[in-house]
Amino acid sequence: KATFAGDVTLTSATNAKPALTLENTNTDSSPGHLIFIKNSALPAVNDNVGNIVWFSDDDGGNKTAFAQIYVQTPTITNGSEKGKMFFTMRDGGAWANRLVIDGSNVGIGTESPDGKLHVMTESCGTQTANANSDELTLENSGHCGMTILSGTGSYGLIRFGDSGGATRGEIGYNHSSDTGFNFNVADSTKATLSSTGLTITGFITCSSSLFINSGERF
Repeated sequence: KATFAGDVTLTSATNAKPALTLENTNTDSSPGHLIFIKNSALPAVNDNVGNIVWFSDDDGGNKTAFAQIYVQTPTITNGSEKGKMFFTMRDGGAWANRLVIDGSNVGIGTESPDGKLHVMTESCGTQTANANSDELTLENSGHCGMTILSGTGSYGLIRFGDSGGATRGEIGYNHSSDTGFNFNVADSTKATLSSTGLTITGFITCSSSLFINSGERF
């Protein structure tokens, strides 16, 4: 065990040196640890408790931070503590937090994710994701979308499952000869939309008294 009261700098002109190695030769499952401790008599909300920063020279000879990981303490109440981890990256010369883990939620492009995974290009305004559908949130101030790329002979799928089955509902596009969209309900195809029209399987009665016969194409 060694204790240092100030900074420690390891310098080498040798390739791939200096190296800091933590080695544990015990036979149990516990590894070595790299521990950051913020031991403050006055802990505060959003204290920074540890930083790892990667520096390098740019082509102008300027010592520049290219990436950083740091941790804050947004909630310090005993029994309700919460941590927040920031992944900062320089891109196009701009230094910004690119990914944030806020307690149990992850934000990409946002430091305050609405749900489990929130991907933001730009804020759309004051709206937040509904609590019943916030597991994945995509946000932008302009057009916003999601792309599913599949093989030319394969499906692109969105599936809906529950405790009774993994594919209770499904929307899928068949890329094989571009035969179209399939709409499945209760593990069965109920409608197909292709370039030749819409095919509906079964009988449907609408509130406007429209009656569609089995297998009709429109």
